[in-house]
Amino acid sequence: MPPAGARRSSASRSSSAQREDHACFDLAEPVPGPTTDALGRVARETRAVVIASLFERRAGA
Repeated sequence: MPPAGARRSSASRSSSAQREDHACFDLAEPVPGPTTDALGRVARETRAVVIASLFERRAGA
């Protein structure tokens, strides 16, 4: 059981990368971008390796 407050892993959901579902396009993020910047900052501050997955925005979109 995940710790209290932990978010459910996206691995347990249907992956938007496996299909082209236009409803998921609003979830896409630029890479590099705010999320990767925040993850990098946390990794540097804690001297930890962060493994993450996100839906990358298509170039030009």
